Amino acid sequence: ELTDFRTRQTAFLQETLRIRQAGISEAMALAALRADEALHALTVTALFMAAGVVVFFASGFLFMRRVIRPLIELSGAIAQIAAGARDVTLRFPVRSDEIGDIARNVKILAEGLRRSDQLAAEREELERRAEREKRAALNSLADDFDATITSVADKLAVAATKLLTDAESMSELAETATGTSRNVAVASTQASANVRSLAQSTDELNASIGVIGRQVE
Repeated sequence: ELTDFRTRQTAFLQETLRIRQAGISEAMALAALRADEALHALTVTALFMAAGVVVFFASGFLFMRRVIRPLIELSGAIAQIAAGARDVTLRFPVRSDEIGDIARNVKILAEGLRRSDQLAAEREELERRAEREKRAALNSLADDFDATITSVADKLAVAATKLLTDAESMSELAETATGTSRNVAVASTQASANVRSLAQSTDELNASIGVIGRQVE
């Protein structure tokens, strides 16, 4: 009976060990399966994350190249125009979006300011030329006035000299009382003519002054 008992206990222990070993093997297989599934999920997640990072950086690069850099360049061009520059060159190509519209407007602004500067320079040159011509005309008018005054003054001096000479002649004739009445009449006639010449010269002077005054006006 003891032998039978030992035999049954041994068989029971062996069966228990077999069941335990089978449970361990099944648990290990299940753990390996779960590990494979976790690894697969982790790999898929890592791939998705890597793809997301690549898409993020690619989008950022494109955004930087297509939006940020053109806006920075446009901002610099506008600052140059505000500082006085007119030959502004934009390096990015012509585009049909809003940034392209802004670039075209910046070029139109630079061209308009360049044309405005040219017109302002031409206007200043015309004003300087008109000022030079006016100054030259006034100088010419002053020279003509001086020449006319000098001529009239010379005529007056000649007439006064003749009048003085005739007066001296008349005085000599009156003092000597040896001349005839005809000579006295001739001398008087000459004196009257000299007086008329003096008056005519005075009238010419007044007329010249009036003409010069009208020219000055």
